[in-house]
Amino acid sequence: NISFNLVIDNLAEMTVQQLNIIENKISNRENFSKIKILKYIDCYEEYSIEKYKIIKTRIDYLLSDIDVNQGDIEKFLAVQNKIVYNVCFDKLAESPNYDREYFNKNYIISRNLEGGLLQGKCVCAGYSDILRNMLKCVNIEANFVKGKWKEQGHAWNQVKLNDNWYNTDVTAGRYKIIQALENEYCLKSDLLFYSENQYSIDLTDKANMYIKECPKSYNPHYINEYIANNLTNCEHDMVINIIEEIQGITNNKYNIMFLKTSDEKCQIAFVEKSDNELKIYQTQMFIYKDEIAEFVKTYFSKYEGQCRCINCKDNPLTFVSCQEGVGLIMGTTMRNRLFEEGVIDLRTIDEREEYERVKNIPIDMIVYE
Repeated sequence: NISFNLVIDNLAEMTVQQLNIIENKISNRENFSKIKILKYIDCYEEYSIEKYKIIKTRIDYLLSDIDVNQGDIEKFLAVQNKIVYNVCFDKLAESPNYDREYFNKNYIISRNLEGGLLQGKCVCAGYSDILRNMLKCVNIEANFVKGKWKEQGHAWNQVKLNDNWYNTDVTAGRYKIIQALENEYCLKSDLLFYSENQYSIDLTDKANMYIKECPKSYNPHYINEYIANNLTNCEHDMVINIIEEIQGITNNKYNIMFLKTSDEKCQIAFVEKSDNELKIYQTQMFIYKDEIAEFVKTYFSKYEGQCRCINCKDNPLTFVSCQEGVGLIMGTTMRNRLFEEGVIDLRTIDEREEYERVKNIPIDMIVYE
């Protein structure tokens, strides 16, 4: 009748199959109900056995198309993309100032593996925990780091690629990755990371006991090229989460657009309207065309009875309209023609620097189908 818990360093150390074998060898399973996973020195996150199995299954699914035999940098960037496009930032769980009841209810899970992997949203500590465990599963060393960013409590990672350690912050770099911008938070040296990005750490904190020296940054041109050449598939419900998150941050500055990239895939972009100007900012997300109808249906469910669709017979155009506005479907050929004619501007900007400029623009959806 002795109760015991299983303690592991990371998710790579225990498969679901191995856990099932252990369970089958225990006569009284009520004595074995918890599994603890290391976060940093003397800090463990506790999960029920069933919850662990669900979390591990989810990570195995996310990693299923990543080749563990490829180079460290390719594996890291692939894992980073998986996290960015499958986990949103949980603003309400960041501070009790937004919604105290929600904050109290979700405080723990938003800061461990559960919130991000099972609910699709977390805060910085959750991102860091997920990145560490996913990298361990593809044989890359990574540490969880605690400190401050812009004088606010924060968490990020150090990762080891080809025998060199680098600082990286998925939370801060998410929108850079989504918009394929140069990411000053990805694989940086101590000099660039701490001095230019306003990070600081307390070396007396146990979480930072094994902090590594990071003397150099990884080549940003290679990182940018990888991101630009690797569109990430997003399920329609996660696309909605990311879009609504960005709309919330930018006060509905952006409209939504799907650009045809192949017969099966459409790239997701954000559209800004101001005066007579239309600007398109492409992301690195794509969605399969057969999911677009479900996306539109789900996204516009809040306008039930208010929206209508009009398919133009002779042109690849559809209008989705509701009380909030009208969205125009546009294909790649038309997009390129309008760009060449100077009607639209395809330059990329940092939305954090620009979003205050334009506010309260109605939400329109622009979709290619």
